[in-house]
Amino acid sequence: MMKKTRFLGTCALFLAVLLQLIDTSSLLAQEKLWGKGTAGNFQVKPFPIAEPFRNTSWNEAYEKEFQERVDWVIRQTARAKGYGGTFFENEKRAYGWAMLSVLGGYEKEGIAFLESEDADAERWHIESQSWKTRIPV
Repeated sequence: MMKKTRFLGTCALFLAVLLQLIDTSSLLAQEKLWGKGTAGNFQVKPFPIAEPFRNTSWNEAYEKEFQERVDWVIRQTARAKGYGGTFFENEKRAYGWAMLSVLGGYEKEGIAFLESEDADAERWHIESQSWKTRIPV
């Protein structure tokens, strides 16, 4: 019970801080923050950050170069399967491949892999039962 209370308190604190940093108006509008741009390139829009917390040294040229790198990485890595496995520490690599595939248009496949049961779920995650949590797509 003590662990659960501490965990919920930590989550509440994290959420409170996050809401101060992020301009939540775009989140409420359910705007999709990734996808193909008008030129057919992949783009990822960062969460809007409140003015006092923005990086003032980031200019339009930096943003353009960043978006070009985003497009290149997503095109090189996005795929419908073959992310790897989740045994032991392999998910550190596999989850990254799946997340980039979600950004690259393979949402159902990538999210299905991310939500699949970990190879050691019942042995290593028995306390949290985290393998039972599912996010609707």
